[in-house]
Amino acid sequence: WRERRGVAVCLAELVSFVGDGAVESVCSLVRKALEDEVAVVREAGVFVVPPVFQALARYSEARDQLNADICALAWSPFFRRRMTFVACYQRLVTSSGSDVQAILSDDRYWECFTALAGDAIVDVRIGVARLVGILCGRFSRGSASMPPRLEALVGRLRGDASREVRSYVPAPSSEVVVSPPAPVRVLVGNEGEEWDANSFATFSRPPPPGLAVEEEEGGAEGLGVEMRMEVDAEVEVAMEVS
Repeated sequence: WRERRGVAVCLAELVSFVGDGAVESVCSLVRKALEDEVAVVREAGVFVVPPVFQALARYSEARDQLNADICALAWSPFFRRRMTFVACYQRLVTSSGSDVQAILSDDRYWECFTALAGDAIVDVRIGVARLVGILCGRFSRGSASMPPRLEALVGRLRGDASREVRSYVPAPSSEVVVSPPAPVRVLVGNEGEEWDANSFATFSRPPPPGLAVEEEEGGAEGLGVEMRMEVDAEVEVAMEVS
């Protein structure tokens, strides 16, 4: 898994150096990283999705195919892949320099999120609700009005059977602003290497009662421990299997 993770974190730079004929191969490696059985490799794949998309600006066909590959995760029978799709989208939305309006205008993403908002796995729905809360916060801070499809998704999640899912969705009269997750240090790679937690925070548990959509400052710090435990567990399983 260390070798696979090492390859994944270099893919964004690799796109910039390979010739036109090898771009599709790099995109295939991104897809494989996102589908990997070990969590730390999947996280590395999620981490490089935004820079890979930027590097593919002049390769429209390869970019569209990568988009399709990411959307395919939302329809996977494996819930971890469906959660990886949510993490990819959150990473795209919260990355600096991202064009949120362009992302939100993609019909394929909306089809995926409409389906995942009713997923049988509550953790998947929590991930969707958390991302919806972040998007609502973006629009509450700006001058643009909330897209009708986002409003419809908010309304659907407000009626979810799980209180944990509902806790991330702003109430109709709420003026709370949702901030993107703060960067945290996740010790899954070389010592001293810092990762962005935007993608990982998708899977954290909801805030305490009374903090429906507003997270305490530094609240993402606890996620590092939780994620390290998950990574260690999966790595141990992977090593036992190998």
